[in-house]
Amino acid sequence: MTKSRWRLLVSIASLALFAIGACGKKGPPLAPLRLVPAPVEEFSIRRIGSEVFLNFNVPTENSDGSTPADIGSVELYALTAHSFPFTEPPLTDREFRSSATLIATFEVYQPSEPEDLEGDEPDQESTADTPSVALLTVIEDVGYVQGQRISFIETLTSEMFIPIDLTEIRRSPRRRSNEQDKKQLRLQQLQGPLVSPSFVPPPSRFYAVVGVTKGGRRSPAEPIPMRLTDPPHSTVYPSVHYTSDVVTLTWIPAREERSLVQAPVSESFLRSAPIEEFGQPSRMRITSRYNVYEVVKNTSVTHVAPVPLNDTPLEVLQFQDPRVEFGLERCYMIGTLKQINRMVLDPSESVEIAAAETVDATEPVETFEMMIESPPSTETCVKFIDTFPPAPPTNLVAVANVGTINLIWNASSEADLAGYQVLRAEATGETLQPLHSGIITETTYRDTSAIAGVDYVYAVVALDTATASNISGPSNQVQETPR
Repeated sequence: MTKSRWRLLVSIASLALFAIGACGKKGPPLAPLRLVPAPVEEFSIRRIGSEVFLNFNVPTENSDGSTPADIGSVELYALTAHSFPFTEPPLTDREFRSSATLIATFEVYQPSEPEDLEGDEPDQESTADTPSVALLTVIEDVGYVQGQRISFIETLTSEMFIPIDLTEIRRSPRRRSNEQDKKQLRLQQLQGPLVSPSFVPPPSRFYAVVGVTKGGRRSPAEPIPMRLTDPPHSTVYPSVHYTSDVVTLTWIPAREERSLVQAPVSESFLRSAPIEEFGQPSRMRITSRYNVYEVVKNTSVTHVAPVPLNDTPLEVLQFQDPRVEFGLERCYMIGTLKQINRMVLDPSESVEIAAAETVDATEPVETFEMMIESPPSTETCVKFIDTFPPAPPTNLVAVANVGTINLIWNASSEADLAGYQVLRAEATGETLQPLHSGIITETTYRDTSAIAGVDYVYAVVALDTATASNISGPSNQVQETPR
């Protein structure tokens, strides 16, 4: 067999093996992978009065975790509606976007891939990850970058409180599962034959942020509800007092500081049905807390939610600010927080809960927490003026000598201490008078003007650095006679 024939046979055998390996059970073709941006991170909603502060980060990766994200813009949607009952399925992404209002679009700038630089020295530090000043200017003009935090404010109007009918959005009815039907039946049995009209909670404002690829594909909408409950009442003018070390703010409680939405159930009256929340029985409790703000004037930042001075909401009617700076003016405002805890209970245990005497009789399945803040109170301003004298010097001691009396005392510890002044009077009952002009900074003084044989009384006062120096009270008095 020649070499040419041998090569021909090997080629034919290889093709046959490849054909056999390629044969198999045929199936439907796989759908092409269509990546979309991952959901936004750290999406926060905060309401103060009629303003809603929305904050979120631009996605940095795709839905499969790959980076960088294929994203050209971010869309912010809002929709006002009543929550769907627990037994109903939620809206689809398409249904939500078609019914919601697109309130803002943020263009996202995607920097080009860094090019490999030729001829770089091995020890030269790479600056590919450090954008230049010119690049930062371009990014700021074009839009946002991946990972950047976006802040937006929506001012609520009366039209935004009108809910839409979610049932009209559905193009075709959806079948409910048997388990959903059973839950709905149990809820209906809870109401009983004699009940008051059902409690209709206020609508919610649903916000969703959707990432859009450069090709127009959108990430799933994940709406976050914000209950459109009336904000709490503001407190009145806070009272401000200060010392040399701390500012103390006090205020009176806001109206409706604490109340229960539903009174405890009593067996002596008709048994009440729990309030329904998201289609399930729940109990709600409203508690007022407070935030303290410093009013910052002449600032251009208006789209970021104000940051309170307190780390956590206050449950007391007092706050202390240690930032006392004489010569400056500070203005304060108080915001009242209404925290609504919604404890959604298991419908199968709701009959036992209705008969319980306390809210904590049965463990809740889920707990939702929502904060609504009142418009800030009227600001109260205070200008810090140093009217606080230093502490008197202590342990004054006098030692007599020939024609002189030597004085020594303990130093005062105030930070704004300027110095001391020595006072003297004859022991016959005269009033103490300054013994020298000006201020001395040492804690010793030698009186050379004393007359031998005359009894003298001495004291020392401290003075601070205020424009009009504050003078402390006198130290302990000592009496001595020069020899």
